[in-house]
Amino acid sequence: MAKIKNISLIFTMTLLLSGCYFSTDSIPSSANDSSINSNTDSVSSSENNSISNSSSISETSNSSLVTSEYVSERRITSVSYKNPILVSQGEVADPTVYFDEEANVTYLFSTGAKGFISYNQVGFSPLANATYMNGVPSWGTAGNGYWAPEFIKIKDKYLLYYSLSTWGDNNPGIGVSYSSTPHGPFTDLGPLFRDNDIGVNNCIDPEVFIAQNGKVYMIFGSMRGNYLVELTDDGLALFNGLNYQKEHKIRVAGLDTSIGWTANTYEGANVFYKEGYYYLMLSTGSCCEGVNSTYKVVVGRSQYPVGPYYDKNNRIMTQGGVGSVVIEKGNGVSGPGHHSYSIDVNGDYWMYYHGYRDNDDDYRVLFLDKIIFDEEGWPYVEGKVPSSTRHQGPAYYVDY
Repeated sequence: MAKIKNISLIFTMTLLLSGCYFSTDSIPSSANDSSINSNTDSVSSSENNSISNSSSISETSNSSLVTSEYVSERRITSVSYKNPILVSQGEVADPTVYFDEEANVTYLFSTGAKGFISYNQVGFSPLANATYMNGVPSWGTAGNGYWAPEFIKIKDKYLLYYSLSTWGDNNPGIGVSYSSTPHGPFTDLGPLFRDNDIGVNNCIDPEVFIAQNGKVYMIFGSMRGNYLVELTDDGLALFNGLNYQKEHKIRVAGLDTSIGWTANTYEGANVFYKEGYYYLMLSTGSCCEGVNSTYKVVVGRSQYPVGPYYDKNNRIMTQGGVGSVVIEKGNGVSGPGHHSYSIDVNGDYWMYYHGYRDNDDDYRVLFLDKIIFDEEGWPYVEGKVPSSTRHQGPAYYVDY
């Protein structure tokens, strides 16, 4: 999710005034971070159409195009990419993203306590010295680990929610930690709740969003019903306490939690508000079976953050097998899903998601695609499948 505020992170960029030339070579790594794994060689152009060649640290040999236009004293630019955008760091699953517009920095966290940083929203490298995961907390089931995090800024704090679970866990839970900076150190406050506390089976996959009325909500759950609870205005606790939320939780998608695990229900919720509607995007199907994965992303929407949510065919989301398709298997990618969205400086929406490459399905890797909207406002990815050709990436500002 994209929540944009100041971050005190300084980097420099080289501008050659002749031809208004911008080079991705000029984006250095932070003093505490490893250098950017841009997956391209870059060719830069400005609004006066002057073009120059440059090279950047490459993950592949594909060419890249940077386009720019001027806005006041800042320039809007973007880098082209081709999926997948991150394959060199092992599995990157269940991503959550945060784009800091003013610093032009994107942070990405994923299952397995992994963190990454990007200076162009496309090329990611490991986030060094990130102390947000100092060992697995002791409150969970033996043998568990960090799954499906959620990262958001609320007021003056950066909040990292996490799922603590293992396969077959009969009492997983969701915890929260906070920091004054996006890279930690984070103070862990422990569990918000576990299955047995809140009365919902499979309490993982937190999604936190701030509604238009200022209230902070969390949607959570995986294939055993997706439920909404209200948090305190700082996001660090349950509003009115655990017992109140247990009694007042709202099922917004999927079947009642008393019904067993059902593959055509949902997990990995992601919510954004646009032009009068809250859009609830969810992943459905089997997530983790390589080329046999049936994972895809579907969507419903509501005028209210608490629902009810309906798909494009006016089917309520509190049942299985519904939701309008946003993206599904295709173009040599299986199981695309469990995404996070970001909004670039042009106001365009993007989704970062994981998937399996059909020609190498050992683990899930990171993909990126633009979200477009039909004439009725329903979101989808072009062709409703992962892109396989080169595209311009999200736009961001460059100072000059």
